Parts: sequence; C-alpha cells; structure tokens
Amino acid sequence: MDVLEKVHKSQIMLIWSLGIMTFYGSPACCFNVSDGSALHTYLLNGYNRFVRPSSTVDVGLEFHLLTINQLDVRSQKLSTSGWFTLTWTDPRFNWSSASYANILETYVHEDNVWLPQMVVDNTFDKISAMSGSNLLLRVTSHGLVTWEPPGLYNTHCAVDTTWFPFDVQTCIISVSGWSYNMEDLNVTNKVSHISTNDYRVNGEWLLSRTYISSIPKEGRSHLNLVLQLERRSAFYVMNVLVPVLLTSLLTPMVFKLPSESGERISFILTVVLAIEVLLTVVSAHMPATSLHTSVMELYLVMVLSISALAVILTSLILNLYHREDDMELPKGIRLMLQCHQQLQRRTQVGSAKEETGHAMHKPCNTSNDESSSSDEKHANSNVVEEFDKIGNLKNNKRITCQKLSTHLDDIFFWVFFGLTLLCTLIFMLTMGFGGS
Repeated sequence: MDVLEKVHKSQIMLIWSLGIMTFYGSPACCFNVSDGSALHTYLLNGYNRFVRPSSTVDVGLEFHLLTINQLDVRSQKLSTSGWFTLTWTDPRFNWSSASYANILETYVHEDNVWLPQMVVDNTFDKISAMSGSNLLLRVTSHGLVTWEPPGLYNTHCAVDTTWFPFDVQTCIISVSGWSYNMEDLNVTNKVSHISTNDYRVNGEWLLSRTYISSIPKEGRSHLNLVLQLERRSAFYVMNVLVPVLLTSLLTPMVFKLPSESGERISFILTVVLAIEVLLTVVSAHMPATSLHTSVMELYLVMVLSISALAVILTSLILNLYHREDDMELPKGIRLMLQCHQQLQRRTQVGSAKEETGHAMHKPCNTSNDESSSSDEKHANSNVVEEFDKIGNLKNNKRITCQKLSTHLDDIFFWVFFGLTLLCTLIFMLTMGFGGS
C-alpha cells in the first residue's frame, strides 16, 4: 500500500511540473537547431560588416595574461601569451528571446560582423590587425558583442640593467585602435590591471605589479598594458656575484707568496683571467647598448684594472728581488720604508708589552722570573734592533735589492688589500641601496 501511495505522489508532482512549464513557456536551455538557424539568418540579413554600429563605438578592453615566456635582455624583447577580451554594443543584434525559443545569446563568425581593428603597435613581429584566427564572437539579445582573440605577443621592452642582478624591469604592451580616430572608436580599459587569474609563474621573473594606462596617441585611442617584472636573483647571486667577490680578494695575496716559489706571476695571471671570464659572463646578460651600464660591470672593470696593476708591480718586484747588488734609494722611497719600519716597530712594542704583562701575572718563583726577564730582554732587543734599522735607513741611503723587494711586498699587500676592500664595500653598498 505504501508503494502505491509513493507512485501516486510522484505522478502528481510530474503533472504539476508539466503544467508550470506549459504556463511559463519552454526554458532557455531548450535550444533547437531550427530556431538557432532562424535567429542567425535574421541577425545577418542585410548586415554590413564594414559599417560601424554607431557614430562613436565604445570598446572595453581587458587583457588576460597566461605566461611570460621570456624576457630576452640582450635583444630587449618580451614574449607573453594571453588573450584580449573586447566588448561593445551593436544595436543591429537586438532580438526578442521569446520569439526564438528563449535564446538569450548566439555566436557569429568574425568574418561576418564589424570588428574594431586593434593593433599591438610595439611588436617585434609584423604589425597587423588583431585577429582571433576564425574564432566566434558571442552576441547577446541586447546587442552586447564579446570578442576574445588569443595570441603570442613579442613586444619591445626597454631593459635597464644598472642594478643587475637586483634589477626591476617595466615592460609595456601597447594597444591602439588603428583605422579609426577617437571620435569613431573609443577604447577604454574595463579594469585597472591585467588579469592574472590563469597566470603561470615564471622561474626567472617575478610579476610584481600590473596596471593599465590610457593615453591618446596621434588622435587614436591608445592603451598601455604595463608589467613590472622583478628578477629572481638567487641564481645570479650564487653563480655570479659570490664568485666575483671572492675572486676580487685574491689579488692582494700575490704579494704574500714567496719570491723563491716561482709561482707569483702564474698566480696573478690566473686571477686576471678568472676576472676576465666573470666579466664575459656578466656581459653575456647585458644588452648591446650604451644607454645603461651595469654597476657590476663597473666593479669588475675596476677589479680587473687593480689586478693588471698587480701584475706589473709583481714583475718589477721579482726583477728587483733577483738582483744581487744594492741600490741608492730616492728620498720618497726612503720615507716610505721609514714609515713601514715604524709601523713594524709599534707592532713589536705592543707585542713586547703584552708578553711583559703576561709575565707579570705569572706566579712569583725563580724560574718564572728568569724566563720573564729573558722575554723582556728579547722583546727590548727587537725594539732596539728596529730603532737601529730606522736610524741606519735615515743615515744610509743604500739598501740591498732583496731587502727592498721584501719591504715593497709588505707595503703593496696592504695597499692592494685596502683598495680592493674599499671597492668591494662601495660596490655592495651601491647595490644594496640602488637595487632596493
């Protein structure tokens, strides 16, 4: 009995549904070919696609970015993939949906309707009107036309590599209405930014910001689609920046190698070649233009110049070291050596005082007293010895070539170390503040 009641209720519900459908008419989903064909024939009968819909056609534009394929820094070319959404109103496409089985929208081929001739005018490729490659346009019963042509866009991008690898590039996709002036065709941006809902992340560039600006150009509607790209610098820091900084600190070490080793020239030439290779690697990522110069390139050129000067001085010092005679010192060199020996003397005096202080804090016994006194005597004798050397240097204007080369090695080590450290510090501060 329960089964019969359930069947009876279901029959009643079916009858009610059929009655409601009969009263309100067929639903919008019930599309049929005959009504669709009749509507299509009605819309295109006498339609002239060369005549614009109104005196001034307002076209809304939106760009959907799919991928940033590549930003070629050397050729300054940005390659992107995506599609445009263009909407406008064509009064010739108005129809009563009740007369055509409640069809609210239909599709027409782009060859049969009027299209705004939009052009990407900063393209690297052949300049041509935007086309959807035989796509269909969606038309509503109120005359709203929606066209979504996709494409691969290769556009010019003025690259500024001053702060490489911490640079930020601003690239523009320039779109304008080509055949019509602003009185005939007014192109406006529907939104204030580029749509990135379907965007796929690029491994080299971070899309930090997008916006759209409208600027009239030569009497035509013109839109700039702006992409702000920030370089992902981790790869370049590990493979370029760190090797550059470490290699630059090797130059002063040539003056610490013994002259008897015979490896000084080969060492400094290896450093020079390494810096030259790094400069080549950095230059490979730079555009062939003189408008902007990378700070890293300037730093490498400075370090390369310092290393080249070190090669020259190393050769002269080695030539001096292997002479067996003594030589007369000019006044400037004698003053330089006097300053160097005074610095050595002060260092030895400080170390002697430190040793004396340690000796005074030792337990008071005979053996310690004897050792501390001997240490004091040894330190004092070293200080006296240095004083004697300075006095001899003031009075005697001649010195052996080997001794002079040893002094010059110590002096040039600190000079080149300080110079390299100063250049590196200035470079790091410049990159830190300028890159940010």
